[in-house]
Amino acid sequence: MGVEGNDAGFDFATTDRRIILQLKTTFTGPPRELATRATQLALACRSTGAQWAIIAWWSASFSAQGVRNAWEELLSVFAADVTTKLQLVLVSPVNEVVYPANSFGEQVAAALRTAAAATAAVIPDQPAASRPDRSYEVLKLLLLRWLRGDPPISVGELQFQTGLTHPTVSKRIRELGNLVERTSNRSVKLREFPARPWAELVALSPRVRGTIGFEDRSGRSGDLSALVARIQRQRPPHVALGGVVGARHWQPEFDLVGTPRIDLELHAPTGERDLRFVSRIDPALVPARSEVAPILAVHIVTRAVSLFEDHGKTMPWADPVEILLDLHQLRLHKQADDFMRYWRKR
Repeated sequence: MGVEGNDAGFDFATTDRRIILQLKTTFTGPPRELATRATQLALACRSTGAQWAIIAWWSASFSAQGVRNAWEELLSVFAADVTTKLQLVLVSPVNEVVYPANSFGEQVAAALRTAAAATAAVIPDQPAASRPDRSYEVLKLLLLRWLRGDPPISVGELQFQTGLTHPTVSKRIRELGNLVERTSNRSVKLREFPARPWAELVALSPRVRGTIGFEDRSGRSGDLSALVARIQRQRPPHVALGGVVGARHWQPEFDLVGTPRIDLELHAPTGERDLRFVSRIDPALVPARSEVAPILAVHIVTRAVSLFEDHGKTMPWADPVEILLDLHQLRLHKQADDFMRYWRKR
């Protein structure tokens, strides 16, 4: 397929333009631009004479039945010669809609999942202008307090710890709806585990936290214990150990043999990333290429208060929520669930 300009109504087309495709990614909630996108593609289908026109869409979360209903309503207002050519392929980490269902649509859905998995595995170093989404710190902090059984927290204290404005904090709390319990003094806490918001955060974790992966080009063996020891000796500033190593700190009986990757949390309240400490740990560590699984990952923590466990004598440890996100990025979903249950029982 070749690339077209955005004003063409589609992003890719086969050489003969028999198939055109529009690619879309959204990161919060169900796609609300479906009517606009479908109309653009329908017009492009008419102007190009395409025989098949596909919307390939990855979204963090959506209701499959709601999307099908919306799509059927859209098709009912288009001319019959266009509706028979349109196809919707919508994929999330837990849902999938291919309408109408056929083998080609399934191939497109599989390609979307593969691309999403590759993005989650390693995010190459990004331009300085690309910053993590700080607003998710509200959810992370509320979930941390829920895991620890902490009392309600005031909105003002949430502002202080996250470093966010009152409108941003209030908006995130409103979005959580009935999952949040509000007390008489206007403090808040989670009533229960926020399953859907958490699933969204897990899906977006590499982008939300600005994850940067590093590979070792020295050709050494895969044993990471020496590298962990070197990090602990150097104790780089504003950095905490997370991932599998951090999980073992909090939960000594953590169920995993070996260490597949070292995860570090870098406290950067402004979102700016000074990664020079990585080369000081080991000059052989360089940003990972897309086809190489990283042996070390750095995740940016942007809230005003790091919440690292730091006794001043050993390497600081990341909080349980950051470690949960690390484990899910590593596809250690069972271990992540066990880790969460461990914290709820403490």
